[in-house]
Amino acid sequence: MKYFVHFALAFFSIGVIGPAHAQAWPTKPIRFIVPLGSGNVNDHAARIVAGKLSSKYGHPVVVENHPGAGGIVGMNKFLTSASDNHAFGFLPGSVVIITPLLYQGVTYDVKRDLMPVAPVGEIPWVIVVHPDSGIASLEDLVQRAKASPGQLNFATQFIGSGAHLVAMRILGKMDVVKNFTMIPYKGSSEAVVSVVSGETMVTMQSVVAVASLIKSGRLRALAVTSKQRLSDWPNLPTTSERFHDSDGTGWFGIFASSGTPPEIVAKLSRDIDAVIRMPDVIKQFEVAGIYPVFGGQKELAEKMANETPIFEKIVKDFNIKIK
Repeated sequence: MKYFVHFALAFFSIGVIGPAHAQAWPTKPIRFIVPLGSGNVNDHAARIVAGKLSSKYGHPVVVENHPGAGGIVGMNKFLTSASDNHAFGFLPGSVVIITPLLYQGVTYDVKRDLMPVAPVGEIPWVIVVHPDSGIASLEDLVQRAKASPGQLNFATQFIGSGAHLVAMRILGKMDVVKNFTMIPYKGSSEAVVSVVSGETMVTMQSVVAVASLIKSGRLRALAVTSKQRLSDWPNLPTTSERFHDSDGTGWFGIFASSGTPPEIVAKLSRDIDAVIRMPDVIKQFEVAGIYPVFGGQKELAEKMANETPIFEKIVKDFNIKIK
């Protein structure tokens, strides 16, 4: 898995070659291919970044949504559109790392076909329970699960989603993954409603999906899954504070196809990082529950290298399959 890091470092080192080529780019509208439907957080972030780059480049940056088959439809659209050096993938980590592990018919090869450009943002999840559950901490949750194996329902997004696999990872670190019955729902709203109504015991959702319910007392927050505590939830512990190495977030970044000239990728990487650091972009992200991730090719490559073996192990250990 060191491939990603070494490749990005080499790519970055030659990014200064060919400045004339980079200065002449872009020459026409840029396309951000999102392998998900419109209206989700990934799509929202793409449109924020696209708006800023449109102003900078003097050419429109257009967001195109191509959902389907766990992101495979959008990935194929991106890779077949990228030969003109003006189409890029605005991709969630789940499509880059998890989809190839679970879905039949994946024809793209991440190492062969994708070049990391820059990270954009991440979505921490919050573990929540019904306030009448009698569970006030992760330790309480673990004790209840061990005392009643198989009797607690965990509401999750569809099987194979990033949220589902991270939940499995965290429950595994708590040594209670087999004590829960995982109940998959079509989306986050359905999973949240199931806990509020008492149909299920616990779920793990994005901050923005549960913040108002936590504040109103209809849900109780136990922990957040990010590496550090969140600035707007300073009293909420992280999962790793209680159970070592149990963090995990949803994230997304921008990718080029492997044939894209390195000077173009280096320029886009710098420009994206500059956009993510803009105070008004950070504010827009905050409202949507997105936490910006700064850096360029190297940082995104390292993230992929670090997470790929983690999810490979989760899929293997728990025999997760898409039927």
